[in-house]
Amino acid sequence: MERVLNVTVTAPELHRMSALLAPAHQPFWGPKTLLAETGAVVHSTEPIKATCDTFGRWGSGAAEPHVMLDEETFFALSQLVRARLVRAQVGARDLVPTVRAWPELREVRLQADGHRFVWWPSLIQGHESQALRSYIEDGAKGSRHDEVPESVWSACESILPGARAIAGTFALGEDANCFSTVLAAADPVAVAEEWVQREPFEEFLSTRTRPGGRDDEPGTVMVWRSADQLVQHACITLGKGWVLNKPNQCWHSPRSVMSVRQAIVQSRAPGRRMSRRCLI
Repeated sequence: MERVLNVTVTAPELHRMSALLAPAHQPFWGPKTLLAETGAVVHSTEPIKATCDTFGRWGSGAAEPHVMLDEETFFALSQLVRARLVRAQVGARDLVPTVRAWPELREVRLQADGHRFVWWPSLIQGHESQALRSYIEDGAKGSRHDEVPESVWSACESILPGARAIAGTFALGEDANCFSTVLAAADPVAVAEEWVQREPFEEFLSTRTRPGGRDDEPGTVMVWRSADQLVQHACITLGKGWVLNKPNQCWHSPRSVMSVRQAIVQSRAPGRRMSRRCLI
């Protein structure tokens, strides 16, 4: 058992998440001239969601020219090309750790330019826990589900029968988002691991909620919309100032418990406005 962001990660979960952290095939973005030197097919379509989540690339930026390389193909390249390729990833994608931060991994000094490297399945073996914690906990706050008084859980159980089961957990797959977290808290029959699109979530809001709600009561859905009125994010209160919130859509973001204030601060973004609706 491991603890990451105050969330228990079992051995099978650690194995699954490590495979997402260091995929067998991973994207490298860069100038077309550099990508051509790899001899690989240059793609202009967006990688799968889990890959975009891992490397912090979404939307049109993810569809910029890139190649997909496996470990064998990467190391078949000259060190000069590998060095230029890895340097090009700094600022282009997440997860380009420094050699200095991992002194125990002496082999990474020769992987690229001696300053930066990328994770591969063979490299991460034996370092899964440390690599996962370093990546997931960077700039993130731990879940506070173990601080919630038993009285709060008891009071919200009839209103949010699915909340306690998913509070302080990572999703079992890569598709869970903030909308599925809210739905699963309000209805234990809902599949918490599924990707819920805006349309079904809007239907939930129109049929299961009404305008209003209080931050200190359970069952208040906090909804953030952009200027075009599209719903962008949502979370749900547990009562007494606590809220269940999946801060983003990524596989490495747990269903966290935090204060209402913390959720509001984390969810702010230019052009967004927040409203409240209560379950009916």
